[in-house]
Amino acid sequence: MLKIIINKELSGVKINITDKSGLRLVNIFKSETNQIIQEKFYFLMDSLVERGIFTKQEH
Repeated sequence: MLKIIINKELSGVKINITDKSGLRLVNIFKSETNQIIQEKFYFLMDSLVERGIFTKQEH
């Protein structure tokens, strides 16, 4: 489950990936077996950038 939390001032965002119950954090980048989930995550993030919701910054 993807949780996106936006602060009251709309100046910050926190993104958590959890199990189905929403109670336990999951690190999808920890294992190679999560590659499909990682691709879905990147697809979702790219779609939010394309819609102007987020901006992409390269590091």
